[in-house]
Amino acid sequence: MARHSASVMGFVLLVVLSLLYLCFNRFSPVLGGLQVGREHLLGEEVYAMVGSLTSPYTLLPFSYYGLPYCRPPGGIKTPAEAENLWEMLMRQGKHNSPYRFRIGVNESLYLCATDPLTGPEVELLKERTDDIYSVNMFLDGLPLMRRIEWHGDLLGRQLGFPVGYNRPGLASAHSIVNHLKFLVLLHESMGSRAEGSRTGEAGAGKGESSGYKVVGVEVIGCSVMWPTGSLLEHNMFDRIPPVECQPETAASRLIREGDRVEFTYEVEFLKSNFSRSARQDGDLKSIYEPYDTIHQSSILNSLITIIVLTAFLFFKFLRRTEVRDWTRHVQLDVESHLTTLVLCGEVERQKLVAGDIFGPPCCMKLLCALTGNGAQIVCVAIVLTSSAALGVISVPSQSLLLTWTLILYLIFGLVAGYVSVWLWTNIRGGFEGWRSVCWWLSCFFSGIVFLILSAVDFIYWQEGSTGFATISSFLRLLGLWSCILVPLTYLGGMLSARSELMQCPLIANKFNRQILKRNNWSSVCVFLWGTLPFSTILVEFFYVLHSIRFGMSYDTYRFLVVALILLVIVCAEVSVIVTCKSLQRDDWHWWWKAFLAPGSSGLYMFLYLIMKLQRLSSGASVLIYIGYSVIAASATALFTGAIGVLVALFFIHCVSIRKI
Repeated sequence: MARHSASVMGFVLLVVLSLLYLCFNRFSPVLGGLQVGREHLLGEEVYAMVGSLTSPYTLLPFSYYGLPYCRPPGGIKTPAEAENLWEMLMRQGKHNSPYRFRIGVNESLYLCATDPLTGPEVELLKERTDDIYSVNMFLDGLPLMRRIEWHGDLLGRQLGFPVGYNRPGLASAHSIVNHLKFLVLLHESMGSRAEGSRTGEAGAGKGESSGYKVVGVEVIGCSVMWPTGSLLEHNMFDRIPPVECQPETAASRLIREGDRVEFTYEVEFLKSNFSRSARQDGDLKSIYEPYDTIHQSSILNSLITIIVLTAFLFFKFLRRTEVRDWTRHVQLDVESHLTTLVLCGEVERQKLVAGDIFGPPCCMKLLCALTGNGAQIVCVAIVLTSSAALGVISVPSQSLLLTWTLILYLIFGLVAGYVSVWLWTNIRGGFEGWRSVCWWLSCFFSGIVFLILSAVDFIYWQEGSTGFATISSFLRLLGLWSCILVPLTYLGGMLSARSELMQCPLIANKFNRQILKRNNWSSVCVFLWGTLPFSTILVEFFYVLHSIRFGMSYDTYRFLVVALILLVIVCAEVSVIVTCKSLQRDDWHWWWKAFLAPGSSGLYMFLYLIMKLQRLSSGASVLIYIGYSVIAASATALFTGAIGVLVALFFIHCVSIRKI
């Protein structure tokens, strides 16, 4: 039996190591910050890649070449090789584009002119403009960012550039962005001496032995009305005079049927002594410094909440002798309970409650599965945010964020299996049935996410969106689930089943006592406790949600880590308070109350997300948003609920053995 278990563990470890090798050597960002990127020589040609058109108000991505944009000279190629695991699984790669960059060469170039716009093309361009769609473009693996300014102050950076502008007050207000201004930051690998010096064609012949890496790209999109016939004789990549690029200009290229749209662009290179990750860290620090006060105020409010809860817990419960009296009593026979209760009164009432403290809860298999999933999500959240805060990993795009989340979720299936089976064995007093617990654990949250993603994918397919994932993509996800997550879950359960049980100082009664007087209002109040964990994480969640939905840069991971630590503390104190109040009322249903009290924060998270249903353009967008909101709220509920159950169990155990 031991040899068989060892062979199973060896097989699972081999599969995990194979997955890690695949992810860290091909499909994930390189450790140490952003992707390292290739070194280029001066004058070397590099072409930008384009992704999907995205909008925060439709949530429906569409193809870049679905609009009348310029095609590459060699034609549109199939999606490029995936840069991370998520793109490989979901087949959401990038396409080639005609935008050419010659390293170190400043130039202003003509790209192409479209055929006369047809009526359907005009309507589609206006629709994409009204829905505030943005073009996502990438150069050397870096996403292009545009600056968001207000009266000269930098508010942040947003992914891509808009399809067009809609100027209210005009009869024909839609104008297309047909001129792009690129600012490319280069880092010289050897002998870079002058920070901030500009490069150009004059320097193209100097330092041929030096390599240059792209460390940042900014883009400004504007609408330019070229004089009629001024670009008719131009070919692709012919030079044109520079343009004073302003986002909103009076002479804009309006979207009108029968007109040809000329596309042009400018490239300017700027040398930088910053590496790729250091450059982004410095820029983002300057962006978020004005908002640090908001994060600090939120953290201060959370600390005050923790202090109040700690004082309430100590003076209300921990100083009462009733809590310590739990350790003085042992199990009684069911027949002697009522007799002793009548004869001895209050003292024997405490004995009766003491025997029910460690009694099994209802639906304990479900409770163990939820707790295991919650522990898994806790590990994923803490490791992901801590690694991002320390600069070990970087998540500049949503696909990289999903890649790291998927990898960590698969790996920490081991923790989920261990925690759920450990809780199961300590509730039952034995490990019988632990395999079914692991199966529940493997299917519950993963099944919910899979069903929601399937429904969202069906909506994408109905709307003709590029977010649609093929059946093969879902088969790959099922393969990861069956070959990685399920074996790791069973491996963790096996290790937990072979470990020693927690020494319980009280022997549970054979039969749970019926609670004669139950206060329904107290059960409702359990859900009110969820407002405290929710308020602890609300500010950071707002910034995360805003950055994901609107494509904004996010780099305040240090505040997010602190908020998660405070969230864990608040959940722990809330669960302990609710558990103590339940036991004071002789209510032995503390297991689920310890889970639901902090776990109800997921309900408030869902209500908050529903309140953010603003300016969604269609019913399909609303359904997609609700689906993703259910996933986020469920993960929050499992995160906080698992902490509540485990902390409450350890607290009661410590009280019972007189350690508190």
